[in-house]
Amino acid sequence: MRILVQEPLVYINVAFEPRIATSMKEIYLDEAQRLDPEEAKAAIFYSIVTTQPGLKGVDLPHQLIKWTSRYLHQQYKGLTEFSTLSPIPGFMPWLRLSLSSPSPSSPSLAERKAWLKAMLPAKVEVVAKELGISSSVPPQEALVEALENHRWFENERVVGALQPLMLRLCAHYVITERAVNGSTQALDRVANFHLGNGAYVHGLNWMADLAPLRLSESASLMANYKYPSPADATTGAADAALYHREGIIKASPDVEALLRDRW
Repeated sequence: MRILVQEPLVYINVAFEPRIATSMKEIYLDEAQRLDPEEAKAAIFYSIVTTQPGLKGVDLPHQLIKWTSRYLHQQYKGLTEFSTLSPIPGFMPWLRLSLSSPSPSSPSLAERKAWLKAMLPAKVEVVAKELGISSSVPPQEALVEALENHRWFENERVVGALQPLMLRLCAHYVITERAVNGSTQALDRVANFHLGNGAYVHGLNWMADLAPLRLSESASLMANYKYPSPADATTGAADAALYHREGIIKASPDVEALLRDRW
Protein backbone atom coordinates (compact mmCIF):
# COMPACT_ATOMS: atom_id res chain seq x y z
CA MET A 1 0.00 0.00 0.00
CA ARG A 2 1.41 3.35 -1.05
CA ILE A 3 1.17 6.18 1.47
CA LEU A 4 1.30 9.71 0.08
CA VAL A 5 3.25 11.96 2.44
CA GLN A 6 3.60 15.57 1.32
CA GLU A 7 3.35 14.46 -2.29
CA PRO A 8 1.38 16.85 -4.50
CA LEU A 9 -1.72 15.43 -6.13
CA VAL A 10 -1.58 18.03 -8.87
CA TYR A 11 0.87 20.79 -9.72
CA ILE A 12 1.07 23.71 -12.11
CA ASN A 13 4.11 25.29 -13.78
CA VAL A 14 4.05 29.08 -13.98
CA ALA A 15 6.41 31.43 -15.81
CA PHE A 16 6.60 35.14 -15.00
CA GLU A 17 6.86 37.21 -18.16
CA PRO A 18 6.75 40.87 -19.26
CA ARG A 19 3.85 39.97 -21.60
CA ILE A 20 1.81 36.95 -22.64
CA ALA A 21 4.30 34.40 -23.99
CA THR A 22 3.72 33.10 -27.51
CA SER A 23 6.37 30.36 -27.66
CA MET A 24 8.03 27.80 -25.43
CA LYS A 25 11.35 29.46 -26.25
CA GLU A 26 10.22 32.41 -24.15
CA ILE A 27 9.33 30.07 -21.30
CA TYR A 28 12.55 28.06 -21.30
CA LEU A 29 14.95 30.90 -20.72
CA ASP A 30 18.05 30.29 -18.67
CA GLU A 31 17.45 30.86 -14.98
CA ALA A 32 19.85 33.81 -15.09
CA GLN A 33 17.52 35.51 -17.56
CA ARG A 34 14.31 34.70 -15.71
CA LEU A 35 12.26 37.78 -14.88
CA ASP A 36 11.76 38.65 -11.22
CA PRO A 37 8.11 38.01 -10.27
CA GLU A 38 7.96 41.50 -8.79
CA GLU A 39 8.66 42.95 -12.24
CA ALA A 40 6.41 40.63 -14.23
CA LYS A 41 3.18 41.69 -15.90
CA ALA A 42 1.95 38.24 -16.97
CA ALA A 43 1.69 34.85 -15.29
CA ILE A 44 1.84 32.06 -17.87
CA PHE A 45 0.48 28.62 -16.97
CA TYR A 46 2.26 26.19 -19.27
CA SER A 47 1.84 22.79 -17.65
CA ILE A 48 -0.72 21.21 -15.34
CA VAL A 49 0.02 17.68 -14.15
CA THR A 50 -2.07 15.30 -12.05
CA THR A 51 0.34 12.90 -10.35
CA GLN A 52 -2.17 10.19 -9.41
CA PRO A 53 -3.95 8.29 -12.24
CA GLY A 54 -6.73 7.35 -9.82
CA LEU A 55 -7.72 11.01 -9.56
CA LYS A 56 -8.53 11.30 -13.24
CA GLY A 57 -11.87 13.07 -13.56
CA VAL A 58 -11.55 14.84 -10.20
CA ASP A 59 -11.83 18.61 -10.55
CA LEU A 60 -8.42 19.44 -9.05
CA PRO A 61 -6.75 21.10 -12.10
CA HIS A 62 -9.71 23.46 -12.62
CA GLN A 63 -9.56 24.58 -9.01
CA LEU A 64 -5.76 24.82 -8.96
CA ILE A 65 -5.68 27.38 -11.79
CA LYS A 66 -8.19 29.59 -10.00
CA TRP A 67 -6.43 29.24 -6.66
CA THR A 68 -3.02 29.94 -8.22
CA SER A 69 -4.34 33.03 -10.00
CA ARG A 70 -5.79 34.40 -6.76
CA TYR A 71 -2.60 33.66 -4.84
CA LEU A 72 -0.31 35.28 -7.43
CA HIS A 73 -2.62 38.29 -7.73
CA GLN A 74 -2.34 38.84 -3.99
CA GLN A 75 1.42 38.27 -3.84
CA TYR A 76 2.51 40.27 -6.89
CA LYS A 77 0.50 43.41 -7.48
CA GLY A 78 2.17 44.07 -10.84
CA LEU A 79 0.60 41.00 -12.44
CA THR A 80 -2.24 42.07 -14.71
CA GLU A 81 -2.54 39.13 -17.12
CA PHE A 82 -3.14 35.44 -16.45
CA SER A 83 -2.84 33.18 -19.46
CA THR A 84 -1.86 29.71 -20.58
CA LEU A 85 0.50 28.64 -23.31
CA SER A 86 -1.25 25.41 -24.22
CA PRO A 87 -0.87 22.52 -26.65
CA ILE A 88 -3.51 21.82 -29.30
CA PRO A 89 -3.23 18.02 -29.29
CA GLY A 90 -6.05 17.15 -31.65
CA PHE A 91 -5.28 19.58 -34.45
CA MET A 92 -3.19 17.42 -36.81
CA PRO A 93 -5.37 14.29 -36.43
CA TRP A 94 -8.41 16.45 -37.23
CA LEU A 95 -6.64 18.11 -40.17
CA ARG A 96 -5.69 14.81 -41.78
CA LEU A 97 -9.28 13.62 -41.59
CA SER A 98 -10.84 16.93 -42.64
CA LEU A 99 -8.74 17.33 -45.78
CA SER A 100 -9.84 13.95 -47.08
CA SER A 101 -13.27 13.20 -48.54
CA PRO A 102 -14.66 10.15 -46.73
CA SER A 103 -17.70 9.98 -49.01
CA PRO A 104 -19.67 12.09 -51.52
CA SER A 105 -22.12 12.95 -48.73
CA SER A 106 -19.28 14.14 -46.48
CA PRO A 107 -17.24 16.69 -48.46
CA SER A 108 -13.78 17.68 -47.33
CA LEU A 109 -13.10 20.93 -45.52
CA ALA A 110 -11.55 22.39 -48.69
CA GLU A 111 -14.80 21.74 -50.55
CA ARG A 112 -16.89 23.31 -47.80
CA LYS A 113 -14.82 26.45 -47.17
CA ALA A 114 -14.45 28.95 -50.01
CA TRP A 115 -11.40 30.63 -48.47
CA LEU A 116 -9.59 27.31 -48.13
CA LYS A 117 -10.47 26.20 -51.64
CA ALA A 118 -8.97 29.46 -52.94
CA MET A 119 -6.00 29.61 -50.60
CA LEU A 120 -4.80 26.01 -50.49
CA PRO A 121 -3.41 25.52 -54.04
CA ALA A 122 -1.35 28.73 -54.06
CA LYS A 123 0.21 28.18 -50.63
CA VAL A 124 0.82 24.48 -51.08
CA GLU A 125 2.41 25.04 -54.50
CA VAL A 126 5.19 27.01 -52.83
CA VAL A 127 5.57 24.39 -50.11
CA ALA A 128 5.62 21.45 -52.54
CA LYS A 129 8.18 23.10 -54.80
CA GLU A 130 10.50 23.91 -51.91
CA LEU A 131 10.25 20.43 -50.41
CA GLY A 132 10.40 18.47 -53.66
CA ILE A 133 6.87 17.10 -53.51
CA SER A 134 5.49 16.16 -56.94
CA SER A 135 3.14 18.69 -58.51
CA SER A 136 0.82 15.80 -59.37
CA VAL A 137 0.00 15.29 -55.69
CA PRO A 138 -3.33 16.99 -54.81
CA PRO A 139 -2.92 20.08 -52.56
CA GLN A 140 -4.65 18.46 -49.58
CA GLU A 141 -2.35 15.44 -49.68
CA ALA A 142 0.72 17.56 -50.36
CA LEU A 143 0.02 19.68 -47.29
CA VAL A 144 -0.24 16.67 -44.98
CA GLU A 145 2.84 15.06 -46.56
CA ALA A 146 4.84 18.26 -46.07
CA LEU A 147 3.88 18.56 -42.42
CA GLU A 148 4.52 14.92 -41.58
CA ASN A 149 7.42 13.77 -43.72
CA HIS A 150 9.70 16.77 -44.14
CA ARG A 151 11.66 19.13 -41.90
CA TRP A 152 9.52 21.97 -43.22
CA PHE A 153 10.26 24.23 -40.25
CA GLU A 154 13.89 24.64 -41.39
CA ASN A 155 12.85 26.32 -44.66
CA GLU A 156 11.92 30.00 -44.25
CA ARG A 157 9.90 30.15 -47.47
CA VAL A 158 7.87 27.13 -46.43
CA VAL A 159 7.31 28.54 -42.94
CA GLY A 160 6.11 31.83 -44.42
CA ALA A 161 3.80 30.16 -46.93
CA LEU A 162 2.26 27.87 -44.33
CA GLN A 163 1.70 30.47 -41.60
CA PRO A 164 -1.54 32.16 -42.82
CA LEU A 165 -3.00 28.86 -43.96
CA MET A 166 -2.26 26.95 -40.76
CA LEU A 167 -3.41 29.76 -38.47
CA ARG A 168 -6.78 29.89 -40.22
CA LEU A 169 -7.17 26.13 -40.15
CA CYS A 170 -6.27 26.06 -36.46
CA ALA A 171 -8.74 28.84 -35.63
CA HIS A 172 -11.48 26.92 -37.40
CA TYR A 173 -10.57 23.79 -35.44
CA VAL A 174 -10.40 25.40 -32.00
CA ILE A 175 -13.44 27.67 -32.33
CA THR A 176 -15.94 25.80 -34.49
CA GLU A 177 -15.28 22.06 -34.28
CA ARG A 178 -17.32 20.18 -31.66
CA ALA A 179 -16.76 16.84 -29.93
CA VAL A 180 -19.94 15.39 -31.45
CA ASN A 181 -22.79 16.82 -33.49
CA GLY A 182 -25.01 18.92 -31.27
CA SER A 183 -22.46 19.06 -28.45
CA THR A 184 -21.42 22.33 -26.83
CA GLN A 185 -17.94 20.97 -26.11
CA ALA A 186 -14.96 21.96 -28.24
CA LEU A 187 -13.41 19.01 -30.04
CA ASP A 188 -9.96 19.80 -28.68
CA ARG A 189 -9.75 18.49 -25.12
CA VAL A 190 -7.37 21.20 -23.91
CA ALA A 191 -9.56 23.94 -25.35
CA ASN A 192 -12.60 22.35 -23.73
CA PHE A 193 -10.82 22.29 -20.37
CA HIS A 194 -9.89 25.98 -20.34
CA LEU A 195 -13.06 27.30 -21.98
CA GLY A 196 -15.11 25.38 -19.45
CA ASN A 197 -13.03 26.96 -16.71
CA GLY A 198 -13.81 30.54 -17.75
CA ALA A 199 -10.95 31.40 -20.12
CA TYR A 200 -11.23 32.68 -23.69
CA VAL A 201 -9.09 32.10 -26.79
CA HIS A 202 -6.63 34.98 -26.68
CA GLY A 203 -4.12 33.87 -29.31
CA LEU A 204 -2.96 31.15 -31.67
CA ASN A 205 0.80 31.02 -32.13
CA TRP A 206 2.71 29.74 -35.14
CA MET A 207 6.16 28.17 -34.59
CA ALA A 208 5.46 28.17 -30.87
CA ASP A 209 7.14 24.83 -30.14
CA LEU A 210 9.36 22.76 -32.44
CA ALA A 211 9.60 19.76 -30.13
CA PRO A 212 8.78 16.49 -31.95
CA LEU A 213 5.59 15.90 -29.97
CA ARG A 214 4.26 19.38 -30.70
CA LEU A 215 5.12 19.09 -34.38
CA SER A 216 3.21 15.82 -34.64
CA GLU A 217 0.21 17.05 -32.64
CA SER A 218 -0.21 20.56 -33.97
CA ALA A 219 2.53 21.44 -36.51
CA SER A 220 4.19 23.78 -33.96
CA LEU A 221 1.01 25.70 -33.05
CA MET A 222 0.07 26.53 -29.46
CA ALA A 223 -2.78 28.51 -27.94
CA ASN A 224 -3.13 31.19 -25.30
CA TYR A 225 -6.25 30.78 -23.17
CA LYS A 226 -6.56 33.93 -21.12
CA TYR A 227 -8.21 33.97 -17.71
CA PRO A 228 -9.89 37.02 -16.21
CA SER A 229 -8.17 38.81 -13.38
CA PRO A 230 -9.11 37.31 -10.00
CA ALA A 231 -10.58 40.73 -9.21
CA ASP A 232 -13.15 40.05 -11.96
CA ALA A 233 -14.06 36.43 -11.25
CA THR A 234 -17.70 36.93 -12.24
CA THR A 235 -16.69 37.38 -15.90
CA GLY A 236 -14.99 34.00 -16.02
CA ALA A 237 -17.92 32.30 -14.32
CA ALA A 238 -20.37 33.86 -16.79
CA ASP A 239 -18.25 32.87 -19.81
CA ALA A 240 -17.91 29.30 -18.52
CA ALA A 241 -21.66 29.03 -17.97
CA LEU A 242 -22.35 30.36 -21.48
CA TYR A 243 -19.91 27.87 -22.95
CA HIS A 244 -21.39 24.90 -21.10
CA ARG A 245 -24.96 25.94 -21.82
CA GLU A 246 -24.77 27.13 -25.43
CA GLY A 247 -21.30 26.25 -26.68
CA ILE A 248 -20.39 29.90 -27.23
CA ILE A 249 -16.62 30.35 -27.41
CA LYS A 250 -15.21 33.81 -26.81
CA ALA A 251 -12.08 34.84 -28.68
CA SER A 252 -9.93 37.92 -29.16
CA PRO A 253 -10.41 40.12 -32.26
CA ASP A 254 -7.18 38.70 -33.73
CA VAL A 255 -8.45 35.14 -33.46
CA GLU A 256 -11.93 36.06 -34.71
CA ALA A 257 -10.34 37.70 -37.77
CA LEU A 258 -8.89 34.32 -38.72
CA LEU A 259 -12.41 32.92 -39.06
CA ARG A 260 -13.61 35.43 -41.65
CA ASP A 261 -14.39 33.92 -45.03
CA ARG A 262 -11.82 35.92 -46.95
CA TRP A 263 -8.05 36.27 -47.19
